[in-house]
Amino acid sequence: MVVEAKPRPAVLRWFTEADWRPALRAVAAPTALLLVVALLLSFGLAGERGTLGFGTRFGVALAVVLTAFGGPVGSRMEIGDEKFSSALVNQMWVLPMTVTLLWAVLFGYGLRAARRRLAPEPTIRRLLAEAGRPVLLTVVVTAALGLLAGVEHHNSGRREELGGPMDWLFQFAFADHVTVSVGTAWSALGSAVLATALAAGVYGADRLRGALGDWTASAAAAARALSLTVALATVVALVLTASLMPLEVTLLGLLVLPNLGLNLLGFGSGATAGLWQERSGPAEFDLRDELDQNFSLFDLAGQTGHWRWTVLLALAAALLLGRAVRRLDLAGRIRAAGFYWIGASLLMLLSGMTQWSGADLRGTAGEAFGIDPAEPVGAQASIGLALLSVLAANLVWTAVGAFAVPLLFRREPLPLPVLPPEAPSVVPPQPTHVPFAGEVLDSHTTDR
Repeated sequence: MVVEAKPRPAVLRWFTEADWRPALRAVAAPTALLLVVALLLSFGLAGERGTLGFGTRFGVALAVVLTAFGGPVGSRMEIGDEKFSSALVNQMWVLPMTVTLLWAVLFGYGLRAARRRLAPEPTIRRLLAEAGRPVLLTVVVTAALGLLAGVEHHNSGRREELGGPMDWLFQFAFADHVTVSVGTAWSALGSAVLATALAAGVYGADRLRGALGDWTASAAAAARALSLTVALATVVALVLTASLMPLEVTLLGLLVLPNLGLNLLGFGSGATAGLWQERSGPAEFDLRDELDQNFSLFDLAGQTGHWRWTVLLALAAALLLGRAVRRLDLAGRIRAAGFYWIGASLLMLLSGMTQWSGADLRGTAGEAFGIDPAEPVGAQASIGLALLSVLAANLVWTAVGAFAVPLLFRREPLPLPVLPPEAPSVVPPQPTHVPFAGEVLDSHTTDR
């Protein structure tokens, strides 16, 4: 009697019967990038005054690197014991776009290599299965790195310090007990969104091009213009940072060069930049106020006039957009302008930074200062570009780049020079009949 084996579920077959090697290759290079950047940053955190061990510095550096996917990095510095203790809590949201963009480029190349291994026209089910594996591995790797990131450090005896320009955020020398953590769930979610978008673009490019040919052409033109614009803004930010900042600040600024460039581009476009603070605390402390400091191209608020040179960056971005869409018709330019406006606005809004700093007072520490431990005491500060000003400024410059600039690249056919009419050539009349010699002699004989 032969017992037929029950077919395994499709999900189980997707895990066990598939070839995971292309997905592993696609994830290997981006993961190595995160580890290498964390390693280099850990050496930078040593500094001249740094006394912490390599393991602690690497844990802090890895937590900072994982913010490239949108997760926050936080620290808690505690002083005192259980009866009389206080803690300073910091949480920072910043997107180091240098790491994010390099990770996206490496992951995209890995996906393209895996896509070339498939048949020329695979089924939709096969495409979804192949695209889902690298996305799943990305989420797993990000979550695993998030669990490894961060440290929990106890100062025993002498105070140990963290070197480099980030000691203000992780004040190891200030506290008895320091905890550094990263928002693993947020980072995993951000990596899933980014990996899904890249996988959809690589694996679904052929089908999208066939179904939405005009839309894909417009999106490709907008993507080319936006990529060149971000690259140009990054180079400008690098030059300014290297010429104005100390070396250690410049090295740390390499992580956020696209952020700085996008802020310069947004400011040059006319958006409002500044620092917005919102404080909270008990009524006795009178901290419930807002301290906003902002300036724009139209109101420098006491800043140097050199900021107005950033308008050249906005003009260059408009020229790049106009050159990218010059071969499209009017409908194609409208679509490309929409894609560009959304992409540029999103990148500019994500280029800022938000930090929350607060105090946690427990036991007799709160009573000594007259503070209820259940009531938050702290401040939230945001640095970047204002939302509505970014949308309005990008709308104006996108319209200029998509519709006005292409007129500069339009080549009209040159008119041919008008030549005066030529006089007809005079041709001497040709005889219709040539007489023979005998005819000539006969005519002379007759005359006689």
